[in-house]
Amino acid sequence: MGAGTFFKRLAAAMKDNPAYPADGTRLWMLRQIGVRPGEDFDISAIDPAIARGLDRAVKDVLVKMNEASPNCRT
Repeated sequence: MGAGTFFKRLAAAMKDNPAYPADGTRLWMLRQIGVRPGEDFDISAIDPAIARGLDRAVKDVLVKMNEASPNCRT
């Protein structure tokens, strides 16, 4: 799964699953890249260098999750 798909799904999920007030800083950070609860996320609308970094980050997280839990495969 690429970053575009991940953050699009995250934005959709956040509509019906709002964040806690303590997550305000993280929500602000997500808004900076265009992730807003219930709104469509378009990775092509952000800086290409940031998009590449997000793609790497999503892939790295999936690798780490698989290392931590070998029975969970993506």
